[in-house]
Parts: sequence; structure tokens; C-alpha cells
Amino acid sequence: DAENLDGATPLHFTVFNRQAKAAALLVAAGADFSLAQDDAAAVGSPEVKAIFQGAAQAGHEHPMLKAAAIRVDKMRVQS
Repeated sequence: DAENLDGATPLHFTVFNRQAKAAALLVAAGADFSLAQDDAAAVGSPEVKAIFQGAAQAGHEHPMLKAAAIRVDKMRVQS
């Protein structure tokens, strides 16, 4: 959730660059998706928007978030 001088977080950059997998990994790792939610709605690709919507709605998690959560868990075990 670190911000640059403009207030943008790494999650913002995944939205602006339409990197759905990276967005899913950051959200699964605990990034505060609410910080970039408005930008995702405005300029995110359909897949990025779906990831943010899934993160916001308990029980409607996007499949990419589920896969990312598994990957994050594996990385935490390895470190």
C-alpha cells in the first residue's frame, strides 16, 4: 500500500497498465484494493474490474483471485 508522491500505489499501476494477474496477486497478498477501486471502475480492463468487484463482494470471489491466493500462500511458505 506504499504510495508514490502522487498517491498512487502498486495496485494503481496494475489498473492503469491493465495487468489483471498482478492486481489479483497484490489483492491476494493483502493490498488495500479500496485505494484503487475508483480508478479500476473508471479505466480498468474488464478483467481488472471483475477482480475488484470480486474482492469487494464476499462470496463472489473472482477465479483469478482464488488462484492468486494459492500462489501467495505457497510463496509465504517458501520464505
